[in-house]
Parts: sequence; C-alpha cells; structure tokens
Amino acid sequence: MAAPAISVQGLTKHDGDLVAVQDVSFEVPQGQVFALLGPNGAGKTTTVEILEGFRKGDNGEVRVLGFDPSARRTARDFHHRLVLVQRRENGQLKRLRLSPLPVAAFLGGLILNVLVICAVQIAALLALGHFAYHDQLATNWAALPIAIVVGVVCFVSVGVGVSALVPNQESGAPIINLVFFVLVAISGIWFPIAGTSGLAKFAAYLPIRHFVLAVFAAFDHSPGASPWAWPDLRVLVIWAAIGILLAVRRFSFEPRRR
Repeated sequence: MAAPAISVQGLTKHDGDLVAVQDVSFEVPQGQVFALLGPNGAGKTTTVEILEGFRKGDNGEVRVLGFDPSARRTARDFHHRLVLVQRRENGQLKRLRLSPLPVAAFLGGLILNVLVICAVQIAALLALGHFAYHDQLATNWAALPIAIVVGVVCFVSVGVGVSALVPNQESGAPIINLVFFVLVAISGIWFPIAGTSGLAKFAAYLPIRHFVLAVFAAFDHSPGASPWAWPDLRVLVIWAAIGILLAVRRFSFEPRRR
C-alpha cells in the first residue's frame, strides 16, 4: 500500500494562550481530494499553513510526501527541484504550458524568485553580523552581488536540469536528497576540509565549493587579496551552462508517469 500523501498525527499548535489546533490527526491518500471543513476559528488555516511549511506545530508529527514541511527552509537549495517534480507529476506545469506563459518566462521567474529571497536574507544577515557582532563588510560591493547572481543562476539551472532527470514524484526526494546533501557534505560547508585532500580535489569539480570561495573572496581583507574569484566564477558559469543545456533538452511540462 502506498504511503499517504499527507499524514498528520496529534498535531497541536498554540498562538500565545490560544489553542489554535488541538490533537488533530488525519491522513490523505495519494490521488485523492481532501476537504478540511470547520467553523471559523477551528484551526483550518493554521493546519494548512503548517502543511505548507510556513508554520511549525508545537506537538505531533506532520509529513507531506514523507517530509516534515517545517524543515523545508533548511533545505531551500533543493526545495525548488523537488517542487518542480511534484508540479510536473501533478499536471500543474502542463496547465502552465497550455497558457500563454512562455517557458523562458517560467524559468526566469524561478531565478528571479530565488534572487529576491537571497537578497533579503543576505541583507538581513549582513546587517545582523555587522551591527550585532561587528563583522567586517565586503571589501567590494560589486564582487559580492555578482558572485550571488552567478551562483543563483548556476544552482537554479542545475536544479531544473536535475528535476528533468527525476522520473516521477516518488523518486524525487531520494534523488534530490542524494545530490544535494552529498554535494554539500563534500564541499566543506558543514566542516572544514584541507585544500590538499582528495575530498577537496574532487569537490573542486563541483559548483558548491566554488560558490563559497567566490563569496568569501568578497570579504577577504588580507593585503593584496582580490575580491574577484574569477576561476571560481568560471566554474559556476560552466555548471550553469550544463544545467541550462540539460533543462532545455530534457525538461518537460508533461507528467512522466501517472
């Protein structure tokens, strides 16, 4: 028997002293339409927002397609890839295809969406680091945004390209988890790796480590250090070209398998 698309067990959510949702449990099988009914103040909107990942429950367990939706912000880098697969398999992209929306506008919208989110988050982090912890700001305010823009274009393009290789919704999470978390782990994001190690040499062929180095270069205050990490930016551009080529050749608005 297939796992349910949505599983909620003992969900409870408080808004201050108000119990917005209390011990709610239900399951929604795959391929079925589910209606959440109730009077005003019953907690319908709160429950849906928790399912969407915009809020987190205080108690209980929530799973959407096998994932805790509240954890999606910690995995935003692969979120768009997974969502693309889900929308394709649910036929949403097919409906977009039947509308006047061009493919370029759809993909461009994804890139612009990520750029806006990144800009807001980076500005908030820089302000917090500078005023609360007295961190030094970038040495070159042109190098930093260019590194961010090139990185966003690279990762969105690769993300769309990877989603084109995912055959169906069920295999989307395992494939994307494998690609994303393995790449992050071996790129020195979670722990430092020696530059002369075999792991670092292998990660040098992948885009994540180069993106980190390109961003760090903009904050390097060492005497004579250049804020422009041109070799790292070139690698990102190459990966972006690979992702765009893969997306153009393989991406489909049509579901692969129903």
